[in-house]
Amino acid sequence: MYDYAGLIRSETLLTAGLSYIDRLSEKMADTLRAGDRWELIRCLETLHLLDLGRVVFLAALERKETRGLHIRSDYPLTTRCLTARPSLSRKRRKAPFWIGERLNSEETKCPLS
Repeated sequence: MYDYAGLIRSETLLTAGLSYIDRLSEKMADTLRAGDRWELIRCLETLHLLDLGRVVFLAALERKETRGLHIRSDYPLTTRCLTARPSLSRKRRKAPFWIGERLNSEETKCPLS
């Protein structure tokens, strides 16, 4: 994951990392088996880590700016109007995850977008 979503990120690397996570998920769906309850716990932890990795990649792709340690080589500037807008994610039934941004408390539109 560090190879694709390391310190300096780009849309190309993040998209490649997301497709790698998807290929891993497909492979695990075919091969992951548990012989007892301890192995079942490890399998579930692994599946949850894959979900977490997917959320990291989707959130990083959604943020089109450089902020703090999230450095995008294709978006080197910080956008002022995104300062008070946290990223939200939610798991849905059909789609794996939804990533979006909520407006700040004033519900104002950014004049720069």
